[in-house]
Amino acid sequence: MRLAALLIFGTMASASLAVPAPAAAIVPPVTQAMPSPNVIEVARCPRGTHYARGHRNRYGQWVRGRCVRNRLGRTPR
Repeated sequence: MRLAALLIFGTMASASLAVPAPAAAIVPPVTQAMPSPNVIEVARCPRGTHYARGHRNRYGQWVRGRCVRNRLGRTPR
C-alpha cells in the first residue's frame, strides 16, 4: 500500500515538473550596430609569426600590436 501511494505521488510530482519551456527568448537580440567594448579583435598572423600586443617601449612611446616573426624562424609543432 505504501509503495503504491509513493508511486502515485511520484508520478504526479514528476508530471507537474514537466512544463514546456517558452519558445521565444527572454533576452532581447543583440544589435550589430553597437559592438561590445569587451570584444577584442584577434589578429590572424601568418605561419611563422605571432601576435605581439600593443605596449609602451623603453622611451614611453606607444607601439601598436602587430604580427612579428618568431625568434627561431620556425613554427613549433
